[in-house]
Amino acid sequence: MADLYHLYERVQRFWPETISLDVAVTVNGARPGVAFTLMSDLLAAIESRLGDEKVRIELEIWAFHMSLWKCAKRNMRRGTFSVSPSEVSFLMFAQRFELELKSWGERPSG
Repeated sequence: MADLYHLYERVQRFWPETISLDVAVTVNGARPGVAFTLMSDLLAAIESRLGDEKVRIELEIWAFHMSLWKCAKRNMRRGTFSVSPSEVSFLMFAQRFELELKSWGERPSG
């Protein structure tokens, strides 16, 4: 568990301190699809900066991304159009990591 906590802290630092989701706001309310695209673009930028290291921690990056997306959706429902990596608790990350680990483990290799 200590190793997972270390990964949580490490992966959390890849994201900016605050992510503005203002582009997802319209007169009619939030557009989660636009926010998800923004978050996915940010994920791709992080992965490209990591280069070869990405392969070793890809699952952790994805688990954190999905946990952060859960926080972003919650915030948008509440009328807050930003999200911070600090909103992702270790427990939230660990649960998502375990879920993804099971899912990724079931994927065929190659």
